[in-house]
Amino acid sequence: MDKACDIYAVGVGGQGIMRLSEALSRAAVKAGLEVRISESHGGAQRGGVATGHIRIGYRAKAPVIPARGADAVVGMEVLEAARSGPRFIRPGGVFLVNPISWPPLGVLTGRERLPAVEELVSALRKVAGRLYVVPATEMADRLGRRILANVVMLGALVECAILPFDARCLEDALMETVPAGTEDANREAFAAGRAALREAMER
Repeated sequence: MDKACDIYAVGVGGQGIMRLSEALSRAAVKAGLEVRISESHGGAQRGGVATGHIRIGYRAKAPVIPARGADAVVGMEVLEAARSGPRFIRPGGVFLVNPISWPPLGVLTGRERLPAVEELVSALRKVAGRLYVVPATEMADRLGRRILANVVMLGALVECAILPFDARCLEDALMETVPAGTEDANREAFAAGRAALREAMER
């Protein structure tokens, strides 16, 4: 297993990009690896774009992933994933996308058109080495806690077998970041994401 990995996460405010980044960074430390993180939350409190650059391993010198350098892109929202993901995904990289779209301001004011989710996913298939659609928000809703969509995506990510640590390490790190009393719900969401990715890989 390669000891270096670059993950680019993108979504909108409120989708848990910060917790996702924190769980990955804690897992890297547990595995004895260096990690660098760069996060952007411009307007995130109001549903604006939120991003995370998680650089794991000794090759990571700068906190921001270079163009076409990400081993995986985690798209928590499909429109923002389509806007910036292609800039970062490396040839042959893994693209995970949650097929939910939140209209940005330009759409709400009528200045822009919101493409259909299927149109956006189709465009992403052209740039991703491996693309998996993970209905993380839908799955989290079924578990009764929409806020856990990011944990579903973490479970899916670990099943891609590109991270330099195993699922137990990531799950343990995740448990250090969640509010007390929500551990069981988070474990369930993590397991659901792993199962969803295994199912997607079998198709």
